[in-house]
Amino acid sequence: MKNLFLTSYLAGVKHSLADFIQKHQIGQVLFITTAGNVEEYTDYIDEGRELFQSLGIVVEDCDIAKLGAVAIRSRLDQAQAVYFSGGNSFYLLQELQKKVLLKSLKERVENGLPYLAESAGAIIASPNIAYSQLMDEREKAPHLANDFGLKLVDFYIVPHVGEFPFEESAQAILDQYQENLAILPLNNAQAVVVEGNRYQIVEE
Repeated sequence: MKNLFLTSYLAGVKHSLADFIQKHQIGQVLFITTAGNVEEYTDYIDEGRELFQSLGIVVEDCDIAKLGAVAIRSRLDQAQAVYFSGGNSFYLLQELQKKVLLKSLKERVENGLPYLAESAGAIIASPNIAYSQLMDEREKAPHLANDFGLKLVDFYIVPHVGEFPFEESAQAILDQYQENLAILPLNNAQAVVVEGNRYQIVEE
């Protein structure tokens, strides 16, 4: 059964994260920082790492762009949980495609591997990430084959709604897509917890 924790800003949902970790008895997390590789500001990655550590979680850093597919699959096979940081959703998807990881990752998550994700990591859980081009720079992923996400959920998360410096880009996504897609907006103090085919929004 799928167990997902999707948020805009991990450090903004500490108590909800702690509840999820306790419920699923997570003691270690594969901490995937890849989405931040093409961003200038990445303090949120350090914040996320420190948050997990403050909750007693052993953090194993992993950058998909720097490892071979076999090595990454081995780490996924051994992981108790996986976490995808924020950054650029198109670049993250590109690197998952290049290492041919989408199918195997999806299968592991659907078979129970807890999937925790922030911003870009939450966006790629959707069926298609094209909508995020109003927030993320697509040109940072020049080798992206297509926009198909993991399809772990049937909705489309819009992170950072009403939050600096994403107020305009998040609102632009809502204005353009909310009538045609199952848009789910989140501010920085909210998360979506998914269990199987059910989900709920939790808030700090």
